[in-house]
Amino acid sequence: MFQTALHLVRKDLRIFFRDRTALLLALVLPIVLATVFGTAMKGMAGESSGGGIKPLPLLVEDRDDSEASRSLVARLEAQDGILVRKGTDAHSEVRNGDVAMALVIDKGYGEQSAAGKIPELRLLQDPSKMLSVQVLTARMMPALVQQTIGNAKGPLFRSFLADTGFPVAGIDRAEGMFQTMFDGMTGLAAELQHEEADGSQDAAVPTDAAKPAGGSGMDFLHDVPKLLGVKVEDVTQATTGPPKSAGVSHAFAAMAVMMLMFSMVAGAGTLLDEQDQGTLLRLRLVPRAGDAILLGKTLFLASIGALQLIVLFLFGMFVFDVPVLPNLFELAVISGATVFAVAGMGMLFATYSRTRKQLEGSSTLIILAMSALGGAWFPREMTPDLFQTLGKFTLTAWAMDAYHGVLWYGKRLWPAGELNGVWPQVAVLMAIGCVLLLLAKSAFGRRFGSVAG
Repeated sequence: MFQTALHLVRKDLRIFFRDRTALLLALVLPIVLATVFGTAMKGMAGESSGGGIKPLPLLVEDRDDSEASRSLVARLEAQDGILVRKGTDAHSEVRNGDVAMALVIDKGYGEQSAAGKIPELRLLQDPSKMLSVQVLTARMMPALVQQTIGNAKGPLFRSFLADTGFPVAGIDRAEGMFQTMFDGMTGLAAELQHEEADGSQDAAVPTDAAKPAGGSGMDFLHDVPKLLGVKVEDVTQATTGPPKSAGVSHAFAAMAVMMLMFSMVAGAGTLLDEQDQGTLLRLRLVPRAGDAILLGKTLFLASIGALQLIVLFLFGMFVFDVPVLPNLFELAVISGATVFAVAGMGMLFATYSRTRKQLEGSSTLIILAMSALGGAWFPREMTPDLFQTLGKFTLTAWAMDAYHGVLWYGKRLWPAGELNGVWPQVAVLMAIGCVLLLLAKSAFGRRFGSVAG
């Protein structure tokens, strides 16, 4: 019995190692996915650049252009984990999703600082990129504390003591004591912000027992900016309908594109089934059979994709209040372009693959890699620069940007007001579809030309 079992094992192993698709899925796919996830997480943690949080862009609009405002900008530029970019239309860039956060220094900042007051600042943030917002807020705190309170602590503290009747002879000593306490609190705040940004909740978030009675405790990411004169504004679209969720918008965009690729590539595999069944041989009697087969398969895939998207968005509209009806035209155009591009990809896989298993193995590998690079699994802005560059070469990224732009930011097909249009994403998707279908037509002619006639 044992010898028989060993013979069966050797037989199954020979079959397994002869099956290239099985080898691809069993050995190569885990390595590729582990590489993608490992590199992305390593880059998000900043390990690829020597430690610390990955530097994130912060748009700064300096409307004051005073010595004090320039000093604040310089402190932010010197702060680890922040890449300062100066601009003149911060609200529009955050509103369009170009940046996660922007700091606006309004006129009068220098005068307020010179008068010993805590000047006001405006922090514009995109709630759909909350992970980036939290990291940036934490990284900004040391610079804001040093600039805002550090520059004003002397005049502020001395004025406070004088107004409360503190003995004049002790003001200098009291200011020295306050300076020591201030330096210690600044260091503690920076340490806590760093721990919270790194995911350490024990030190950054107080437990229920440690919170003051009747309150929720201090939230450094929200309360500290207020103490520093920073007004935080969520830049979102005003709407009278149900509240929109950035998470729901991202989830439906991601699932729409990723599952569309899987189903339509599988549908394109019917071309290989027809080859095995001998159907293609009988089609040689049909005039211009090659073009007819390609057109028919493309329309078949388009029908599958359209049905899948209709069902998905109807479900989202009724269950998760996804704003489908107000954006019906834009969603239809984006969906049409996405289906066209994915149909081209499916036909390309089908014409280059020799067997159904080869199609399934290669397409699974590429679709999962494209989904990761294109932002379907984690925010692209938090990934390494190489990932963000590679993501631009995937149809996943362009389709997701278009869907998310409409569902969350409220963009139209063409620019409207301060909002950009999604027509560039649609145009890129159409171009991708044309290129892929032309490549599929060429491969089909070389491989099936003699059969199709």
